[in-house]
Amino acid sequence: TYWMGLAAEDFTISGSDLEKYSITIQVTDGSLVIQKRTVTLTSESASKEFDTRPLTRPDVKITEDGFADGEVTGIKAIGTITKAGSVPNTITYQKGAKFKEENYKITLNTGTLTVTKANAQLEITAPNGSWEYDGTAHSTGNHVTVRWISEGYESEYKVEERM
Repeated sequence: TYWMGLAAEDFTISGSDLEKYSITIQVTDGSLVIQKRTVTLTSESASKEFDTRPLTRPDVKITEDGFADGEVTGIKAIGTITKAGSVPNTITYQKGAKFKEENYKITLNTGTLTVTKANAQLEITAPNGSWEYDGTAHSTGNHVTVRWISEGYESEYKVEERM
């Protein structure tokens, strides 16, 4: 609130025939009120099953009055998660030279990013072999194939085979 600061002694009355009147100056001071801008920033919530890729949701919804032009830039959510668990989808922004915190009522509605454990199935395949007994050791190649069925990943791991 900015008051004009007016007082009766700031004013004088001049003119002809003043002696005919009894004049009292009554001043009601005026003011200028500037309300805070209301800004609500909301980051997204999201969840997914583990898939080795990070989960992010950088978009931020701005509601209410928003920021004055040029005072804030780079509004984004920076939450990221790859492994099973949850993290807040934290909101960030850069304040310009004219930005003054006292001119705003800012509400942050922070979303949550969640990665759940994958319901992956492992398919383990060992090679088969058949020999007629001849008194010597035999092998099928000393390896098994491990395949992640839910994601289509395939990896080979060697194991020691003894017979």
